[in-house]
Amino acid sequence: MKPSYNRFRRFCAFVSGAVFLLSGILKLMDPTGSAFIVKAWLDFLYMGFLSPVAVGIAECLALVEAVLGAALMSGVWRKVTAIASFVLMGFFTILTAVLAIANPVMDCGCFGEAVHLTHLQSLVKNVILCALLCVAFFPFRDFGSPKPVKYVSFAISSLSVLVFALWSLIALPMKDYTEFAPGKILEASRSEDYVDLSEPVFVYEKDGQRKNFRLAGAVHFGCRGRVLRLPCRPRKGYGGKCFQKVASPQCRRGERICKPLFLSRIHASDSGRFV
Repeated sequence: MKPSYNRFRRFCAFVSGAVFLLSGILKLMDPTGSAFIVKAWLDFLYMGFLSPVAVGIAECLALVEAVLGAALMSGVWRKVTAIASFVLMGFFTILTAVLAIANPVMDCGCFGEAVHLTHLQSLVKNVILCALLCVAFFPFRDFGSPKPVKYVSFAISSLSVLVFALWSLIALPMKDYTEFAPGKILEASRSEDYVDLSEPVFVYEKDGQRKNFRLAGAVHFGCRGRVLRLPCRPRKGYGGKCFQKVASPQCRRGERICKPLFLSRIHASDSGRFV
């Protein structure tokens, strides 16, 4: 074969290996999130009895994927690497094809929690990787031999991946890509099907009438987004009871403002009628 075509084959193998390595590292970064994805897969395949070992399955798959990516990039043991790559990609391509047809409500987990793809996008991505592997290793001969230094780079990469996997198991994720990561506003991160069973209910009573109100109809007043609501004496112009805002540590000490709690569609008027 021409040297230029051999370089193109190595380029395709390198790109495929980079995708494998990135996917494996992102999964190893968050073992718990990867375990949730594996549990969803097991439930979809009616293999929920394996859920107790979901963390182990997720770690093993991610570790194999990352090490295989390092082997593709370094070019060591090319025949064995080619066989393992085709087996792995064939397995994942069949699974993503089933997902694209059935279209269940779940994430494929190709890149852990960092990147979310639709089932069709995952299938297209796997087909492209299969095409790159075909270009890299077909015809299935003349693989060539790597330089001895490539084995050293592969060993260093594999050892680094293994240390990173062990560190992720005993420490918090280096980067949390979930919706409930530290620093995010949980109210805005809740999914649409989330039901808050701990939402408080306020009882308003006036002139013998009693109504229940929830915070969903409340007017949110706060200092830089942080508020506490406590009972206070009603100000002139507001019927019934109201709530005061107690300043958070970011506000001036002693600052507080008494405001009506409810919006106009759910509030008590000055005359005591519920509007």
